[in-house]
Amino acid sequence: MDANSEIKTLRHFIGGAWVDVGSGAAFDVLNPLDDSLYARAARGTGGDMRDAIAAARSAFPGYRESLPKDRKRWLLRVAEIMEERKSELFDCLIDWVPEDLAGDLRENGARSWPEVAKILEIEI
Repeated sequence: MDANSEIKTLRHFIGGAWVDVGSGAAFDVLNPLDDSLYARAARGTGGDMRDAIAAARSAFPGYRESLPKDRKRWLLRVAEIMEERKSELFDCLIDWVPEDLAGDLRENGARSWPEVAKILEIEI
């Protein structure tokens, strides 16, 4: 993230929707490489946690009964979304890896997740 980037405030995803936390409070998320401010994250409350648990419990029976073909379709959709947002995800990744690896990612113009894994020496 460069100095001109807007600091994002991350919200909670509960029950299929992005929600504001009950407290309205947030905390700083720091880049582990240089302790610079990377984002702000919603500071949830016990009530937010209970809402998330209740949403997960209500969703689980439907998931448990879903067919493997449906789960496959959902995972493929996640892959499609990652591909659509690849540039944004790569930028985020570059922000969080050591500079020598970030340079390799930039210089080699990684265009696919397997290329990123190879540069970062991650077995997939």
